[in-house]
Amino acid sequence: MDGNYQPTFPVNAALEEGIRVKLNSSGELVAAGATDAEWIGHTSRKTFAAGELVSVRLRGSVQEVVAAAAITNYSKIYTDASGKANDTQPENGLLLGVAIEAAAADGNWFLAIVF
Repeated sequence: MDGNYQPTFPVNAALEEGIRVKLNSSGELVAAGATDAEWIGHTSRKTFAAGELVSVRLRGSVQEVVAAAAITNYSKIYTDASGKANDTQPENGLLLGVAIEAAAADGNWFLAIVF
């Protein structure tokens, strides 16, 4: 994928253009708070109602990642000692990004927004 890829997601509520956003557990965009490390980017335009689709100018890039275990869609993912990604933060694990696909088991590939 090129550096201009802007994925589209539904919003949870009306949002202004340029708002820093994160994905909730339902895969909807919500405004990111001051301490939300898992924010994924900024809205590309103003939205007016919940459910409306908007593209996001990404903070990081969309990459294929290997799972260390089953990964839940829209969950935060962390570094794992094996070099894979896990949605359960291991001791000393660092925030890697946000899954935008689920993975069924260890060794499965999935898409994630990687910071």
